[in-house]
Amino acid sequence: MGPESGLKGLLIGAAFGAILPGGPFTAYPVASALLSVGADFGATIALVVSWTLIGYGRRSPGNLPIMGADFTLWRIVISLPMPILAGALGRFVYARIQHRLPP
Repeated sequence: MGPESGLKGLLIGAAFGAILPGGPFTAYPVASALLSVGADFGATIALVVSWTLIGYGRRSPGNLPIMGADFTLWRIVISLPMPILAGALGRFVYARIQHRLPP
């Protein structure tokens, strides 16, 4: 998940976010810790967006019994590319801003 990880880092971040249990008191400290040990900004964004949109512990228990299996499955399928896109956009913007700031 380092700065040179490319698409693989985004996929790992998104996968980890999808299986990350717990609420915001778990996810945001994990994301902060990853950034502090050198994880890529885009991969961390992919993790947080995946945890928010796809996270099995946050959405499926509420969606499945109320909205049904079809709705839950389509919601997850439609949400799958979003963490990757958000991570790639975040990586692009962060790289542009980082080069503008004086050292």
